[in-house]
Amino acid sequence: MPAPPLHKSFGQYETLAKAYCPESFRLVQTLLPGNFYTVAVSLMHPLSRGYSHITSSDPNAKPAVNPNYLVHPLDLEIFARHVRFIGTIVRTEPLKSLFKPGGLVNRAAPKDLQDLDAIKEYIKDTGLSSWHPTSTCAMLPREAGGVVDHNLVVHQTKNLRVIDASVMPITPRGNPQSSVYAIAERAADFIKMDYAIDPRRQLLHYNFISEVEDGSYDQDFF
Repeated sequence: MPAPPLHKSFGQYETLAKAYCPESFRLVQTLLPGNFYTVAVSLMHPLSRGYSHITSSDPNAKPAVNPNYLVHPLDLEIFARHVRFIGTIVRTEPLKSLFKPGGLVNRAAPKDLQDLDAIKEYIKDTGLSSWHPTSTCAMLPREAGGVVDHNLVVHQTKNLRVIDASVMPITPRGNPQSSVYAIAERAADFIKMDYAIDPRRQLLHYNFISEVEDGSYDQDFF
């Protein structure tokens, strides 16, 4: 089965661009007429560690944030080898037949995608965030740089918890949203235990309210 035309394969993105960014879409069409394809790689488990700290007691003051991208040498090494593999991907069918021989490529990209040193410089110049920041209040021992314990309580406090993506010690491979939901559910269990709230009684209460609302409760229940 022949590969579909490129413009049809990515029609959904074209539709969204036209609807939400019409001026930008027209500008791109003017500067880059024709069909283009982007192959991107993402570092799923970066070992580099940044930081975010308050800078003032004023709650309106901006914090100091430094993601420290690629400071761990293994991050850059893995990233460069993934970018190098892009050359293999685009030279492999059925994708290969979709590209024009000698067609345009990113102007900043190295001409030789086998040159790891050139690729590393390219990554440092053009790499972007995947916009899923996590782990700034990691669940780790305090001596290892952690902020919360296994119950999500901030170290050296008794009643202060952090319940969001920042407690993840390592960034998950996928979008962290579902993991944040799971963390929040677990935190709710911790809070119930702290206040000796029996989840079975809570469930019974919710079920009873539901039954009363629809008029189906049994008076003998009382």
